[in-house]
Amino acid sequence: MTVFDRGTSSFDVWIHDLVRDLRWRLTYDQPTALSGLAWTPDSRRLAYGLTGDDGTSRIHLAELDSP
Repeated sequence: MTVFDRGTSSFDVWIHDLVRDLRWRLTYDQPTALSGLAWTPDSRRLAYGLTGDDGTSRIHLAELDSP
């Protein structure tokens, strides 16, 4: 899920393990926008787009490890 923090005016990606009812924060980049969240077929990585304060967009591929 993505969460908007009004205090920092930024978005972050959080993972919620429904089976174990655990949540952990995946991103700490403080982008101004997140887009295109997509899981890899093996559910071990998450691809997403970030747009920074300077308007530069980039794609990230995060490796997921359970907390």
